[in-house]
Amino acid sequence: MGDFLGLAAGGASIGQAGTDLYNARKQRKLASTAMAEQKKAQDQALANAQATARKADEAYRREHAKVPDIAALLLAEQANAGKGIGGTMLTGPGGVNRDKMKLGGASLLGE
Repeated sequence: MGDFLGLAAGGASIGQAGTDLYNARKQRKLASTAMAEQKKAQDQALANAQATARKADEAYRREHAKVPDIAALLLAEQANAGKGIGGTMLTGPGGVNRDKMKLGGASLLGE
């Protein structure tokens, strides 16, 4: 009878180990599923936040858009048109000084 009780206890512990293994696998699967759902929710929240930020940025740019004053640009060009040839933003309306364009002669480099 003692052997029977020992075998029964051993069988019960094996059964308990099997049940524990099954429950552990089930818990791991539930945790994995919950983590996947949480990641999906976080990704969706991030996508929503990025879309909202992009829309806000576009709205700000529309509200603060710079529009060129074409009439003022045209008037400035017409006013500068009579000041002579060679006027650029780099040389000015008088052009380049022709004395500085002469080559030859005794001068130090850079003067």
